[in-house]
Amino acid sequence: MDRRSLIHTAVGASFILSGCLSRSDGNSETAGTVLTEVSIDNTEQEEHTVELEIEYDDNIIHSASHTIDAADGNIAGGKEVSLDLPEEPGEFIIRATVDGRTTEANLTTQYTEGCIRVLLLINDGGEAEIFTNNAGSDCLD
Repeated sequence: MDRRSLIHTAVGASFILSGCLSRSDGNSETAGTVLTEVSIDNTEQEEHTVELEIEYDDNIIHSASHTIDAADGNIAGGKEVSLDLPEEPGEFIIRATVDGRTTEANLTTQYTEGCIRVLLLINDGGEAEIFTNNAGSDCLD
């Protein structure tokens, strides 16, 4: 296994081990999620700037550029995005643009309810992938 594959596997595995993971593909129709955390990891050997936009119930609540360090050997570059997120369930849409390519995920198309964490992964090809994790329902109490 080459070093980049190892980094990609390790980043995904750490997110999987922390709860239920799914790759965002926007297939089902549901509503009522709470976004609790957004992290960005970079497995490439070069720095990337991510244009991140978060929409909540048709309102943009975050729109900013985030510079993510290059991976250092087997250690992915990354950061947790500091956000003031709504505590009420609603429709959350995540948009990320890296090197002119945009990917989008509507969290409510995957989950009927739950406290959702998002990992935006810049893969070996420099493309953004959005992974989500339902961390339970404690934030809904």
